[in-house]
Amino acid sequence: MNKLRLIAIIFYFVPFSMECQITSIPSNQKACDLVYDAITDKIYITIPSSDVINGNSIGVVNPYTNTLESTLLVGNDPVEMAISDNGQYIYVGFDGIPKIRRYTLNPLAFDMEFDLGSYPPPLGYGSYYARDIAVMPGQPNTIAVSRKYIANISPDYIGIGIYDNGVMRPTDYRPTGGGSVSKIKFKDATTLIGHRGTSSLGGIQLFTINANGISLSSSHDNIPNPHPYGITSDFVYRQNKLYFMNGRRVDVSSTPILDGQYTSSLFGGGGVMYDELNNLVCYGDDTGVLTFYQNGFWDGYLRRYNAITMQLFDSYQITTANKIDKMISCGNNCYSLITNTPVGAASGGGGVNRVVILRAQALNTGESTHENNILLYPNPTSGFVHVEKPEDVGIRNIIIRNLLGEVVLTNLNIDTFDLSSISSGIYFCHITTSNGFVFTKKITKE
Repeated sequence: MNKLRLIAIIFYFVPFSMECQITSIPSNQKACDLVYDAITDKIYITIPSSDVINGNSIGVVNPYTNTLESTLLVGNDPVEMAISDNGQYIYVGFDGIPKIRRYTLNPLAFDMEFDLGSYPPPLGYGSYYARDIAVMPGQPNTIAVSRKYIANISPDYIGIGIYDNGVMRPTDYRPTGGGSVSKIKFKDATTLIGHRGTSSLGGIQLFTINANGISLSSSHDNIPNPHPYGITSDFVYRQNKLYFMNGRRVDVSSTPILDGQYTSSLFGGGGVMYDELNNLVCYGDDTGVLTFYQNGFWDGYLRRYNAITMQLFDSYQITTANKIDKMISCGNNCYSLITNTPVGAASGGGGVNRVVILRAQALNTGESTHENNILLYPNPTSGFVHVEKPEDVGIRNIIIRNLLGEVVLTNLNIDTFDLSSISSGIYFCHITTSNGFVFTKKITKE
């Protein structure tokens, strides 16, 4: 049953004189995972069965009206989500059923489902379930699935399969001797990156993807576990770098080398996200000075860092959350978070999952008027794009990047440029002005 939920809005000032707007779905609204689609401009969340009103659904959240606009029943205990880079599909994994279900986004509707297989007897423990899902770049019909058992065994994860429209490629990866990856990200269409992130195994694994399936190409156990508590740690991949939840950065351009680290005691293991529009790495932090406590909620922080220098850019206090489990970008200076807030205590069990939307202070505020007056049209486009700008704004350079942050076109003409040579999808147009400011515009190639 579809429900509209008004979301309380709280305005306040945070440390470093940074102003932001926080919105949150009420505490009885639970969520396990979330993705953002730039085409529909909506946030999609998985709502578990423990939510008595909207459980076992995908929820559609409008980040502007601050409402849960609608829900779609999908199956027992939806947990993991992944979205294709062209905004065509959402894939959903479950704890209640050993399947992946695929949904179209516009409109949001069921498309197909498929089983993940099972380990053959006598060693198997039943069907596989999805632990993590990654959609292959440029291939919306192809996904990698990190699989797990529901049975009470340790370790419960059991390798990776590559699936094309629900059909697994002949060779999957099933490790011997215990130990497999938990979280996975595609580097490109031929390379998958995995992280084990357990208390005993903290290494990184690289996998080769081809038409036959997946194979382990290298394993790097000498990389310290990038989570301060020794538990599963999520990460994001951008331009040969892995950014982990506690601030570690690992270079995977060749043999992985730990090439950067924040103070490990700073981060309590919150979410991590790469902000493509502003080239910032964002982290959740619950180990700062906890100064605000209201109705069972301590405060938490979202901190943004320069991805190159790894220096703190700014920080935002979130007075309705303690631990940040996951975070995504939902537009320019807009972030959507899933928080896990202990009730009635500074730490401990009894967490309440809350969807929080944070709108940070705009970057380059002195140039904001010019940014709003720089237009790209038509958008979407099938080829040529025209640039309209004020006469007093000079443009030094235009670069087009894909959703992985990779440069696909550079040194473009500042008045009109042609995108007909690149594939369909969503791209970021980085415009550098003569004053050195960089504006980022989203553009869709049809």
